[in-house]
Amino acid sequence: MVASQINKYIYILFTLFGISLVLHKAITIPITYDETATAVYYINFSYLDIIKYPGSWPSNHILNTLLVKFFTSLYGKEQWVVRLPSVFSFLIYCYAVYLFCKTVFSIHSKLFLFGALIFFLNFYLIDFFSLSRGYALSSAFLTLSVAFLIKSYIDRNDILQWFGFLCAILSSYANFTSLVYLISACIAFVVYFVFVNNPRKKVITWNNLLFLLVSAGYGLLIITPIIKMKQDDQFKYWTSNGFINDTMVSTVNCFKYASPNLEQIDSFHLSIAIISLVFFILFFWIYRILKHRYLTQALKNPIFLSNSLILITALISIANCIFTNTPYLNARTALFFYPMFSMLICSILSSLNKTSVLLQLLCGYLILCFAVSHFKKAYRSDRVSEWWFDEKTLEIVKILRDDAQCKKIKLGTYWLFNSSFQFYSQTGKLNDVELSSYDKEPDFNADVDYYYVMWDDIDKFKNKYYIIASFNNNERHLLKRLNN
Repeated sequence: MVASQINKYIYILFTLFGISLVLHKAITIPITYDETATAVYYINFSYLDIIKYPGSWPSNHILNTLLVKFFTSLYGKEQWVVRLPSVFSFLIYCYAVYLFCKTVFSIHSKLFLFGALIFFLNFYLIDFFSLSRGYALSSAFLTLSVAFLIKSYIDRNDILQWFGFLCAILSSYANFTSLVYLISACIAFVVYFVFVNNPRKKVITWNNLLFLLVSAGYGLLIITPIIKMKQDDQFKYWTSNGFINDTMVSTVNCFKYASPNLEQIDSFHLSIAIISLVFFILFFWIYRILKHRYLTQALKNPIFLSNSLILITALISIANCIFTNTPYLNARTALFFYPMFSMLICSILSSLNKTSVLLQLLCGYLILCFAVSHFKKAYRSDRVSEWWFDEKTLEIVKILRDDAQCKKIKLGTYWLFNSSFQFYSQTGKLNDVELSSYDKEPDFNADVDYYYVMWDDIDKFKNKYYIIASFNNNERHLLKRLNN
């Protein structure tokens, strides 16, 4: 069996393993805080109203909401159903990684599988493929867009350039935070058809004209949601402490995923090292272009192309924050930078293709060792990192039913836990539990039988309730009312 077939079959097996982990979480992890709005509120609007963006709350990730509405119309409002768009987007992500690695390494390369593995080492990112949010869809389409764009530049393929541009649109429609990348993709598109492609006047004219029409149409489609969010100050939940602190450091922290192996590494210093690498590559290629007139070679080199896309996207993000007075991207809103940086690392790694087999295998071995160690130490199958506090929702429901012995009960919760319970309540899964309304302040005088609270609220309830269950080293407690 030739190397290309071995790489292909192993990658298929790896994809099946990955989708099984994603699907397992989608089925077993309780609905989390930010998922509920889409699953029980936004999908009740018509498709047209969803596109028009009802309200101004940024939790409505439009493409994801449209797909969730479609799947729930077929299979009902089940936990696994509302997460199907994200689960399927994992397959798009896997295909994007395959396409990119095949482009920069070739399917025969000994580094193909090790390079592909880099894209799956961020478990914070992988979590979102199991959740009903737009971040997974956005990251998947963005990765596919970059893969198409770079392959287009290398192969001089006009159709792939269009695919890259359209995937960038889908990425931003899944989550508006990737609009900064869409602008980068637009720049790449214009550069390709004006400077890179053979200067056939008719082709340039028609491609650019169609590009302007599509861009204008998409702009009209999304302008209303953006204006609504801006007018209602929906960006106030994030900070503006600079690109390094808000975007870079938070993204590195998310990659660590509480791994004991990585916690010792200072996130700020690692962020500086990453930025230094990006600028070193930039200056290296500027030198080659100016001194040796290597512009043509640069526009076919995956290192130069992936590095340029990262840098342009970062600069656009910074400019957006400065000139529109919006906060910097942070953590999950900056999630797409990980696959973009993975592409840069893989592009650098591909330069070893022509070196000795021993060196290639050594690099592959180091990547594999890190991947296995990181998976064993950091991966969690029973929770997601972003909304960790909702991991016990279903367990609590079981405890309540066992304790109440089939009687209808009333449950109060700390505000942070309420949304997860609301999904099951409003979809008919908690008919025997009357859930209290969403309230920022715990009400110890509420007429409820049980209360689910954080540890620091215990003293407020100690005269009327007692603890029947505690979770995560006494971080959260389920309380039951004392009998008078």
